[in-house]
Amino acid sequence: SAQLNPNSDYVEAIRRTFAVSILRFIKPWLWSDFTFYKSSLGRLLQKRLHILHGFTDSVIKERKTEILDKIKDYENTFDSIGDAIDAAMDSIGTKRRLVFLDILINYHLKHSDHMSERDVRSHVDTFMFGGHDTTASSLMFTLMLIGQHMDIQSRIHQELNEIFSDDMDRDITVDDLRKMKFLDQCIRESLRLYPPIQIIGRQIEKSFQLKSGYHIPKGSTCYIPLICLHRDPHYFPKPDEFDPTRYDSDCTANRHPYANIPFSAGPRNCIGQKFAILEEKAFLAQMFRKYSIESLVDWDDTKKVDFGLGGISLTDERSDAVYFSQSHIITGVTFLTRKPKPRLILTLIIKPFDDYVWTWIAVSFIVIIGTIYVFKYIDIDLKFNSSAIKWAVVSAALRQQCDVVIPYKLRQN
Repeated sequence: SAQLNPNSDYVEAIRRTFAVSILRFIKPWLWSDFTFYKSSLGRLLQKRLHILHGFTDSVIKERKTEILDKIKDYENTFDSIGDAIDAAMDSIGTKRRLVFLDILINYHLKHSDHMSERDVRSHVDTFMFGGHDTTASSLMFTLMLIGQHMDIQSRIHQELNEIFSDDMDRDITVDDLRKMKFLDQCIRESLRLYPPIQIIGRQIEKSFQLKSGYHIPKGSTCYIPLICLHRDPHYFPKPDEFDPTRYDSDCTANRHPYANIPFSAGPRNCIGQKFAILEEKAFLAQMFRKYSIESLVDWDDTKKVDFGLGGISLTDERSDAVYFSQSHIITGVTFLTRKPKPRLILTLIIKPFDDYVWTWIAVSFIVIIGTIYVFKYIDIDLKFNSSAIKWAVVSAALRQQCDVVIPYKLRQN
């Protein structure tokens, strides 16, 4: 029902959970778990998480019961429970056809000491949260960039015409998606310029020292601003330009593998990154094999993001709304935002401290006393524009709730 009803309790809970997380991020007095969970925001988050976890638990329980019933049918046939589980899963579908939840439950049943039912829920929640807003945001940027570069769009049309030369109206297959090499490059270049997640964090497990001389203590949290990493001219010449050829094989061969990590990297990377790329390719292929899109306003005239030294300074220069159209409309505009422009300009500064404990205690005391009044006006703004604050704090690129105009012209091919 969540797919058919955008106002369902589950969808609303996801939206509120995102908003509460951002509000906590910009209010230092809520960084402490004790203070946060005693506040109204903390209680609201717990209520929303109860809805989210309740829905996920019910889905897992229902599916697990179905699989256990299947396993019972095979217990008398096989000597080991592992073989019975394999037979039951084979009856549901081969591993290549198993859905994500079935794969998790299968592993949980075989290795319950390594993956509990709560772990299954965490993975499902991660998959749902990660794909709720990020894919839509990435698609919006990709469409905007392709609509501003008609030469690149022509290459996309040429590639799709070759793939679907037999029938432009037939269904898209997985083999078709694998052949869309240039479209894949366009998506990855869009993710480089405008990653849906702009900052990732990691907890430091071992103290070390940077080449610059900064000492990073064990237990601290390191934040990586992807928007800055992806625009480093050392790895990407002319970093502000949209150039999908950066992902030609000869260009990527000598590039550091972590120079572009829109899905993060390492064991804690995005579990849905392959699905996200395939999903975007399917959507864009379906659209561009029938339509052409043209942006009517240059990006430079619409929004500017200033990357200041010592942090990320985000400035809002326009007060209009984002425009885009559903694919079935030939020409026109449709609102994607319902929020007014953000009136708050924030600077996020990331600086490691050698003696971080006492520095934190001293700074916290000053911040709690002083910023209660400084941040008081934020509450007035947040009542009307919490999603805009999310943009102002952690986004160095547009999201669906941002205040930018992207009018376009959509033509049928």
